[in-house]
Amino acid sequence: MTIQEIKDIFDIDITEKEKKTLNVYLRTLYTHKNRPFKTLTAIAKELNLTHSSLIHSMKKLETYKTDPLFMYVAKAFETKDIELIYEYKRLEEKKVYLRKHLTYKQFMLKVNLEKPKKLIKEKYYGEADRISDDFSEVKRVGILEVAEKLRFKKTELNNKPFTAWTGRDWKNYHKITIE
Repeated sequence: MTIQEIKDIFDIDITEKEKKTLNVYLRTLYTHKNRPFKTLTAIAKELNLTHSSLIHSMKKLETYKTDPLFMYVAKAFETKDIELIYEYKRLEEKKVYLRKHLTYKQFMLKVNLEKPKKLIKEKYYGEADRISDDFSEVKRVGILEVAEKLRFKKTELNNKPFTAWTGRDWKNYHKITIE
Protein backbone atom coordinates (compact mmCIF):
# COMPACT_ATOMS: atom_id res chain seq x y z
CA MET A 1 0.00 0.00 0.00
CA THR A 2 1.41 3.40 -0.97
CA ILE A 3 1.14 6.70 0.82
CA GLN A 4 -1.36 7.94 -1.78
CA GLU A 5 -3.55 4.82 -1.33
CA ILE A 6 -3.60 5.40 2.43
CA LYS A 7 -4.61 9.01 1.83
CA ASP A 8 -7.33 8.04 -0.68
CA ILE A 9 -8.81 5.08 1.20
CA PHE A 10 -8.48 6.14 4.84
CA ASP A 11 -8.39 9.93 4.29
CA ILE A 12 -5.28 10.14 6.50
CA ASP A 13 -2.06 11.82 5.45
CA ILE A 14 0.79 9.93 7.13
CA THR A 15 3.39 12.40 5.85
CA GLU A 16 2.08 15.09 8.22
CA LYS A 17 3.81 15.34 11.59
CA GLU A 18 0.82 14.37 13.71
CA LYS A 19 1.31 12.23 16.77
CA LYS A 20 -2.15 10.74 16.83
CA THR A 21 -2.04 7.04 17.61
CA LEU A 22 -3.73 6.10 14.34
CA ASN A 23 -1.17 8.02 12.29
CA VAL A 24 1.71 6.49 14.21
CA TYR A 25 0.31 2.99 13.69
CA LEU A 26 -0.15 3.55 9.95
CA ARG A 27 3.38 5.00 9.58
CA THR A 28 4.81 2.00 11.43
CA LEU A 29 2.91 -0.46 9.25
CA TYR A 30 3.97 1.37 6.09
CA THR A 31 7.61 1.33 7.21
CA HIS A 32 7.45 -2.35 8.16
CA LYS A 33 5.92 -3.30 4.80
CA ASN A 34 8.38 -1.25 2.68
CA ARG A 35 11.52 -1.96 4.73
CA PRO A 36 12.72 -4.95 2.63
CA PHE A 37 12.47 -2.95 -0.60
CA LYS A 38 13.71 0.52 0.44
CA THR A 39 16.28 1.96 2.79
CA LEU A 40 15.21 3.66 5.99
CA THR A 41 16.53 6.96 4.68
CA ALA A 42 14.34 6.73 1.57
CA ILE A 43 11.28 5.82 3.63
CA ALA A 44 12.07 8.67 6.04
CA LYS A 45 12.13 11.16 3.16
CA GLU A 46 8.79 9.86 1.87
CA LEU A 47 7.18 10.15 5.31
CA ASN A 48 8.84 13.49 6.13
CA LEU A 49 10.45 11.98 9.25
CA THR A 50 13.95 11.45 10.55
CA HIS A 51 15.92 8.25 10.31
CA SER A 52 15.87 7.82 14.10
CA SER A 53 12.07 8.20 14.24
CA LEU A 54 11.69 5.26 11.89
CA ILE A 55 14.12 3.12 13.87
CA HIS A 56 12.16 3.95 17.02
CA SER A 57 8.86 3.02 15.38
CA MET A 58 10.32 -0.27 14.15
CA LYS A 59 11.44 -1.10 17.68
CA LYS A 60 7.99 -0.21 19.04
CA LEU A 61 6.20 -2.50 16.56
CA GLU A 62 6.28 -5.46 18.96
CA THR A 63 4.81 -3.27 21.70
CA TYR A 64 2.13 -2.00 19.34
CA LYS A 65 1.12 -5.56 18.55
CA THR A 66 0.06 -6.06 22.17
CA ASP A 67 -2.51 -3.25 21.85
CA PRO A 68 -5.89 -4.72 20.85
CA LEU A 69 -6.75 -1.56 18.92
CA PHE A 70 -3.61 -1.97 16.80
CA MET A 71 -5.09 -5.18 15.39
CA TYR A 72 -7.93 -3.18 13.82
CA VAL A 73 -5.46 -0.84 12.13
CA ALA A 74 -3.22 -3.70 10.96
CA LYS A 75 -6.15 -5.60 9.48
CA ALA A 76 -7.49 -2.44 7.82
CA PHE A 77 -4.02 -1.78 6.37
CA GLU A 78 -3.85 -5.30 4.91
CA THR A 79 -7.43 -5.50 3.59
CA LYS A 80 -7.90 -1.78 2.76
CA ASP A 81 -11.15 -1.75 4.73
CA ILE A 82 -12.26 1.68 5.93
CA GLU A 83 -14.89 0.17 8.26
CA LEU A 84 -12.16 -1.22 10.50
CA ILE A 85 -10.68 2.28 10.84
CA TYR A 86 -14.11 3.60 11.85
CA GLU A 87 -14.39 0.79 14.39
CA TYR A 88 -10.91 1.66 15.69
CA LYS A 89 -11.88 5.33 16.11
CA ARG A 90 -15.10 4.40 17.92
CA LEU A 91 -13.28 2.07 20.32
CA GLU A 92 -10.53 4.62 20.94
CA GLU A 93 -13.11 7.29 21.82
CA LYS A 94 -14.78 4.85 24.19
CA LYS A 95 -11.42 4.03 25.78
CA VAL A 96 -10.63 7.74 26.30
CA TYR A 97 -14.13 8.40 27.65
CA LEU A 98 -13.86 5.56 30.16
CA ARG A 99 -10.37 6.61 31.23
CA LYS A 100 -11.53 10.20 31.74
CA HIS A 101 -14.58 9.28 33.79
CA LEU A 102 -12.76 6.60 35.77
CA THR A 103 -10.07 9.09 36.66
CA TYR A 104 -12.65 11.67 37.72
CA LYS A 105 -14.51 9.08 39.79
CA GLN A 106 -11.28 7.95 41.44
CA PHE A 107 -10.43 11.59 42.15
CA MET A 108 -13.79 12.24 43.77
CA LEU A 109 -13.74 9.10 45.88
CA LYS A 110 -10.13 8.79 46.91
CA VAL A 111 -8.85 12.35 47.12
CA ASN A 112 -11.84 14.31 48.36
CA LEU A 113 -13.82 11.81 50.41
CA GLU A 114 -11.37 9.32 51.89
CA LYS A 115 -8.35 11.48 52.71
CA PRO A 116 -8.64 13.83 55.64
CA LYS A 117 -7.49 17.37 55.05
CA LYS A 118 -4.00 18.19 56.20
CA LEU A 119 -3.80 20.31 59.30
CA ILE A 120 -1.17 22.99 59.36
CA LYS A 121 0.79 22.56 62.55
CA GLU A 122 2.79 25.24 64.22
CA LYS A 123 6.49 24.53 63.81
CA TYR A 124 8.24 24.19 67.11
CA TYR A 125 11.54 22.92 68.37
CA GLY A 126 10.77 20.58 71.20
CA GLU A 127 8.45 20.77 74.17
CA ALA A 128 9.73 24.15 75.36
CA ASP A 129 8.55 25.82 72.18
CA ARG A 130 4.95 24.58 72.32
CA ILE A 131 2.03 26.55 73.70
CA SER A 132 -0.79 24.53 75.20
CA ASP A 133 -4.25 24.71 73.65
CA ASP A 134 -5.70 26.66 76.56
CA PHE A 135 -2.79 29.16 76.55
CA SER A 136 -2.32 28.74 80.29
CA GLU A 137 1.49 28.80 80.04
CA VAL A 138 1.94 31.98 78.04
CA LYS A 139 -0.54 34.74 77.37
CA ARG A 140 -0.85 36.00 73.81
CA VAL A 141 -1.64 39.63 73.22
CA GLY A 142 -2.60 41.71 70.19
CA ILE A 143 -0.18 43.03 67.61
CA LEU A 144 -0.70 46.67 68.63
CA GLU A 145 0.28 45.98 72.23
CA VAL A 146 3.35 44.03 71.05
CA ALA A 147 4.37 46.86 68.73
CA GLU A 148 3.99 49.43 71.49
CA LYS A 149 6.07 47.48 74.02
CA LEU A 150 8.83 46.47 71.59
CA ARG A 151 9.09 49.84 69.86
CA PHE A 152 12.40 51.01 71.33
CA LYS A 153 13.87 47.61 72.26
CA LYS A 154 16.28 45.82 69.98
CA THR A 155 15.39 42.13 69.91
CA GLU A 156 15.21 39.31 67.41
CA LEU A 157 11.43 39.42 67.72
CA ASN A 158 11.35 42.70 65.78
CA ASN A 159 12.69 40.93 62.70
CA LYS A 160 10.28 37.99 62.90
CA PRO A 161 6.74 38.24 61.48
CA PHE A 162 4.12 38.40 64.20
CA THR A 163 2.07 35.59 62.68
CA ALA A 164 5.08 33.26 62.78
CA TRP A 165 5.75 33.62 66.52
CA THR A 166 6.05 30.33 68.38
CA GLY A 167 5.70 29.51 72.05
CA ARG A 168 9.35 30.29 72.70
CA ASP A 169 8.92 33.73 71.09
CA TRP A 170 5.96 34.52 73.35
CA LYS A 171 7.98 33.49 76.41
CA ASN A 172 10.84 35.73 75.28
CA TYR A 173 8.39 38.59 74.70
CA HIS A 174 7.04 38.32 78.25
CA LYS A 175 10.61 38.17 79.68
CA ILE A 176 11.54 41.30 77.76
CA THR A 177 8.44 43.26 78.77
CA ILE A 178 8.80 42.38 82.46
CA GLU A 179 12.41 43.64 82.59
